[in-house]
Amino acid sequence: LFRAFLYDMWKGQFVQSRKLHAKRNNQWYNRDTILIMEVHGMELTIREETWPYIDEFFRNVPESMRKVPTFQEALAKSEQSGVQSGVQAGVRRTLLLALRHKFDEIPEEVEQLIEATNNLEQLDQWLEQTLDADALEEIAFPLDHMVDGNAP
Repeated sequence: LFRAFLYDMWKGQFVQSRKLHAKRNNQWYNRDTILIMEVHGMELTIREETWPYIDEFFRNVPESMRKVPTFQEALAKSEQSGVQSGVQAGVRRTLLLALRHKFDEIPEEVEQLIEATNNLEQLDQWLEQTLDADALEEIAFPLDHMVDGNAP
């Protein structure tokens, strides 16, 4: 899906440069392309038989980008971060639901602490304590260690 998006975007830019904006040497080009070529003292000519090569290039570029280690690593890291954030949000939601179900009302400080906590192990620990607790005070929320409403 991402590759298709990149290809469509790049292909669209080249198709536009082929058909829109300014005519030069009996061909239509993007004005930015013409400006860049003029600044560098270059003559812009793309023959009709060249377009299949340009099309092929942009079909292969997205696949080639996946082979570049830094791009792959950034993509994997981004995906991992998104998954981790989703898991944390799910555990936070489950913890808050369990607390509300078991104790009806929960203090705003506890809610803020849970929302500010990114440590998945800590959230899991509080969830386990919630399942076993008969009173909210039995759960080890470090409310006295909170500074300005922020979790430690």
